[in-house]
Amino acid sequence: MAVEVIETLTAENVQVNLKTLHIALGSYSFSPKDIARMAIVKAVRDGLSPEDQEKLAEYENRENPCGEEQ
Repeated sequence: MAVEVIETLTAENVQVNLKTLHIALGSYSFSPKDIARMAIVKAVRDGLSPEDQEKLAEYENRENPCGEEQ
């Protein structure tokens, strides 16, 4: 059985709007929470070092060989 290795990436100095973070952590309706989660993910992705951005791109290419946008 193959063992999947999960690599951890580090984003430093990530800035997220306080309201966005509050919405993501709170118990709001589906839509605002979803929007906040997307903003947090984008902030983390944008905060990755160039090396980690490259690792993420390589991982995404392996997981999505057809090149479809996720």
